[in-house]
Amino acid sequence: MKKFVALVALLVVLVVADRVAVGVAQGQLASRVQTSQDLPSKPSVNIAGFPFLTQVIGGRYEQVSLGLPAIDRDGLRLSEVNIRADGVRVALGDLIGGRVSSVPVDHARGDVLLTYDDLDAYLAQRIEVPKVTVKRDGQNAKVTGTVEIPFLNRPVSVSGNAAVDVSGDEVTIRPTAVQALTGFLPGLAEGPAREALTVRFSIKGLPLGVRLDHATLTDEGIRFTALADGVTLDAGKATG
Repeated sequence: MKKFVALVALLVVLVVADRVAVGVAQGQLASRVQTSQDLPSKPSVNIAGFPFLTQVIGGRYEQVSLGLPAIDRDGLRLSEVNIRADGVRVALGDLIGGRVSSVPVDHARGDVLLTYDDLDAYLAQRIEVPKVTVKRDGQNAKVTGTVEIPFLNRPVSVSGNAAVDVSGDEVTIRPTAVQALTGFLPGLAEGPAREALTVRFSIKGLPLGVRLDHATLTDEGIRFTALADGVTLDAGKATG
């Protein structure tokens, strides 16, 4: 009976030590991400897997999830940035000594939310005209604005369903067709109106070096999947 009690006590101690080690590692990684990305507060960090101590000893963590506070990129507010990093490597000595200066990552996958309200706020600040708003309409995005048609010599309010295209860091929301909301839009004016309503912006400098891969429309806004392979998070920046 005494041996059984001793075994249970040992297991409890190991579990507690395991959980303490998780907390230390998560705190270290949160600090490193905050510093490297110049965030106003620490992100949430969750390291998956049990037992954790075997990952610590090996210096490689199978899966680390990061939840970042809303961040600003060139005036564009991103309300959600969640990153899942696979194959995160931190040496045991660096972890114990609190001197984690660089974190190599095998693969990272990000989920980024740009709400329609935040996108409209960004577009409203631009010098370019016309002022365009973006919303969801069924399976498509819908862009609306008032455009100047030179040969009509008057502004026309137009709207049209649009497709969202991602190419590298660049995002384009381009109408596939437009229609006048007020007045008449001649056929010759459709091309210039589509171009005037086309929205272009970029999203660069995402955490862990992830870069945009594709976009999906949701009720909240545009969700982007972002990917990176073989990146290193250090005290200054994330490189890939």
